[in-house]
Amino acid sequence: MTGQGLDGIMQMYRKRFEVLGLSVHWTHDTVITFDPENPDRATGEVFCHAEAVRNQQVLVGSLRYEDEYRRENGQWFFASRLLKFLYYVPVQAYAEALASPLRQRGYDTPLPGDYPETLPSWTGWVETLPGTGTARRDSGGPSHGDFHP
Repeated sequence: MTGQGLDGIMQMYRKRFEVLGLSVHWTHDTVITFDPENPDRATGEVFCHAEAVRNQQVLVGSLRYEDEYRRENGQWFFASRLLKFLYYVPVQAYAEALASPLRQRGYDTPLPGDYPETLPSWTGWVETLPGTGTARRDSGGPSHGDFHP
């Protein structure tokens, strides 16, 4: 889902909430990096866990937001936010799904997890393991929460 500008973002969230029921999210491990070249720009990573009901199905997820922030007239705003999933699965499939590459199962088509396989730190580590060879994999799937105000 993508939303641009205030109206686009509001429409994206209206569509998203049409299928969501009870939902709780816990945010943790927030990292913000200020741009040394531009004091009005920063980036951030926010890690989260979630429990949600989507289309009457109970799901659990581990996710991260990749944010860009900008400061205008002394106030900070989101410039963009990209949602990525480690997993988003029906609760009854959690144990099996966590060991599978297809860890995004909250939508119509199962997709690979957005990370860690796409992170250089992960692929570099995996490539050092005996007998693994190159483990890099691009999910190739859409992200599920990209918006640009």
